[in-house]
Amino acid sequence: MSTDQTKYLFYQRIIDFFWKHDIWTIAGGPNWEENYKFICETSYSMCQGVTIYANMVNDEAVPMKVLEHYAQNAVLYRTQLYVKDYFHTEEIRSRLIDPGMIDNKVAIWVGIWD
Repeated sequence: MSTDQTKYLFYQRIIDFFWKHDIWTIAGGPNWEENYKFICETSYSMCQGVTIYANMVNDEAVPMKVLEHYAQNAVLYRTQLYVKDYFHTEEIRSRLIDPGMIDNKVAIWVGIWD
């Protein structure tokens, strides 16, 4: 997954829309069919973006918070802790994550051509 693929869904109006309407996952998960229908009825461009993303992840559920955290790191070009309310806070940078200090299992998303 490239940063461009994630950035499309990482706009303030889209993130705010998802949180406002309790849409917690993309491409599967709880209430996905109803949420997808609602998204498509609300915004054609948002529907296109979500459809493309769902196809890229083979309709596997992706929590919004995971996608948002990945996008924050991609946009800022740094691996940092998740910033809650990213678009509504003055400080969008948080503590860097040092991969060498992680003791538990982690999952890392890598771009298609990385």
